[in-house]
Amino acid sequence: MLDSTFCPDSISLFYFEDFKKKSANFKVLKDTVKQAVIIDTPEMSWIAIGKRINFILYLSIDDQDTISLHLEEKNENCCTFFSFEHFMINGFTPVNDPEFYAYEILK
Repeated sequence: MLDSTFCPDSISLFYFEDFKKKSANFKVLKDTVKQAVIIDTPEMSWIAIGKRINFILYLSIDDQDTISLHLEEKNENCCTFFSFEHFMINGFTPVNDPEFYAYEILK
């Protein structure tokens, strides 16, 4: 989550695949409960299934974060789910907010 000091138009999210820079889709949403801005990107999870991907989140020209993600598809009984094998933001494992099912990047 970001406070309102970042302009949504300056935010971008990308990763590299086969040495090519690719954009990842995201939405910028307002959280009125926490008075913050949320960057919502379910696409990151789909891109990172079966491999570790480093995403670069540009908040502004002077501020960027590295999000490293790796998921694996698992099957148990009749159910399929996705396990987080690796997840770090700027080299640290973030704490999940159990109420909002989100990770916070405080600036």
